Amino acid sequence: DGVQSTIQTSSNLNLNTWYYATFTTEVLGANTEMCIYTNGQYSTSNLFSGYPSDPGYAFTIGDGMDESNWYPFDGNVSIVQIYNRRLSEAEILQNFNAYKDRFGL
Repeated sequence: DGVQSTIQTSSNLNLNTWYYATFTTEVLGANTEMCIYTNGQYSTSNLFSGYPSDPGYAFTIGDGMDESNWYPFDGNVSIVQIYNRRLSEAEILQNFNAYKDRFGL
């Protein structure tokens, strides 16, 4: 089984509001750095031991375990894009600017 690593935004989020969230990971030696950006701006990061490619690793949004109630996600996800590399802060901001009008941001 994999180990749960949790990271959450440090941004203040309001109900019934669209947000553009970006999550990145990067393997750094024996650790993995995970970062969150909200509306194109850096929000928070954390360094976890291990790799996302370890057996049992699964990326989820909100509560990813059917048998628990750890971090339920009560919302909608409109767009998901997966890249085979970590995006730079400039690329994250560029993507946010490309989509923000679509959601009234």
